[in-house]
Amino acid sequence: MNKRNFKLMLFCSLLISIQIVRASNDTIFNDVQQRIYNAFLSCFQTNSPENLLALEGALSASKTSPMRNYWIAYTGYYKTLFYLKTDNREESSKTLEKAIIAIDTVKNKNSELYALTAFLQSFSMQYNRGNAQELFSKINQNAEKAIELDSTNVRAWYILGNNDMYVPVAFGGGRKCEKYFLKAISLPEQSIPDKTMPSWGKSEAYSALVGYYIGNENFDNAIKYLSEGLVLYPDDYMLNQHKETLKDK
Repeated sequence: MNKRNFKLMLFCSLLISIQIVRASNDTIFNDVQQRIYNAFLSCFQTNSPENLLALEGALSASKTSPMRNYWIAYTGYYKTLFYLKTDNREESSKTLEKAIIAIDTVKNKNSELYALTAFLQSFSMQYNRGNAQELFSKINQNAEKAIELDSTNVRAWYILGNNDMYVPVAFGGGRKCEKYFLKAISLPEQSIPDKTMPSWGKSEAYSALVGYYIGNENFDNAIKYLSEGLVLYPDDYMLNQHKETLKDK
């Protein structure tokens, strides 16, 4: 083989390698939200976070997606849940801190990154030993920033409502959550369908709204929005739990 043909073959080989890497990087984000959830469920079959760790490693290796850190942090959230549900509270807390850091390192955050930051901060309330009022304020600020960047972000409205619902009444909580949840369920899961982007939040908003009405003994509205939610999300765990609660109302 002469030098010219060898260089051509080497160039072609390199080009194919680059295309394979690009394809694998792009493919890892296809339907990624569902894949993370499926990996989470499979962890209970093996009693190990191995599948989530493997997926996290594949996401970390990718350099092409601007949502890379979002999905790494989202995977971290499910690892947090796994450790919590398997009674490893210390590891759960540490994992959640790492998930939040994964987003904190991103410059020029978009609406989704601010929303996920607020969500993870909200989940961290159960581990927090500091100033709860200060953390509630940070959650609110990040959710509001997400809405400022994208007023149609259903996840941001859900988190804003959830935060308000759990703020103690003494600090003004519980006054706006109904409005926020109603706003959330009025929005599409995504403004533009895209399987590489998040779509969670709307079923959670329905569940939180129904729970709010149950807590206030407004059973007519609870039943109304439960019915709406179940049409869209018939297999949702929390909505079906509310269904049991309301079956005699």
